[in-house]
Amino acid sequence: MVSERLSCSPQMMTMLQNDVVSAVERYFTISEEQVEIRYIKENMTFLIKIPLKIDIQESYPGF
Repeated sequence: MVSERLSCSPQMMTMLQNDVVSAVERYFTISEEQVEIRYIKENMTFLIKIPLKIDIQESYPGF
C-alpha cells in the first residue's frame, strides 16, 4: 500500500487523491472511480492515473 511506503496514514492518501481529483475535475470530465495513485520510491515520484470520460478536446472548452 502506498501509504505504508510513505509512512503516512491511509486517510492522508485519501485526502491527496480527493484533492487531485477535485483540481482536475475543474477542467476535465473524469472517471473518478478509476483514479489510481502510485508512489515510485526510486525517484520519489507520484504516478497518478486519471482517465477522462470523453475526448480531451470535448471535455475542456478552452482547447
